[in-house]
Amino acid sequence: GIASTDAKALEAALRQSLVEELSKTRSIAATSGSNVMRINAAITGVTQANVAMNMLLTPLVGPMFSGGASVEFEALDSVSNERIAAMAIADEASLVNVGGFYSATGHARTILGKSAKEFATLVSPGIDVGNEGKAVPPQGGNR
Repeated sequence: GIASTDAKALEAALRQSLVEELSKTRSIAATSGSNVMRINAAITGVTQANVAMNMLLTPLVGPMFSGGASVEFEALDSVSNERIAAMAIADEASLVNVGGFYSATGHARTILGKSAKEFATLVSPGIDVGNEGKAVPPQGGNR
């Protein structure tokens, strides 16, 4: 399994990525209210890269054991709790992110950031919450 410190670091990275992505198009609200979305996010799986094997294989054939992550997002109207949008993403890293092969959770961190960007894109352009649209930061851990 994944170490508690790594899990907490991934949760913090996901929260930071969501806040960064959502704040590009919305104000971030600290409390519920009219025209405010509540965002729930849960990391549902993490595959760690096998750093030791990747280091051994690098001189011979290159790194082979990538990591990955799966995550679920949900946007709710903060007053009525009506679901506005939801998304689930599961992915493994590609060879493009070479550095991730040498960090147990490097690929997972990258995928969580990409997933936050995709979710922010989903909820930002197509949902009219008025001129004062705000998003409440995600709750930590599972819903």
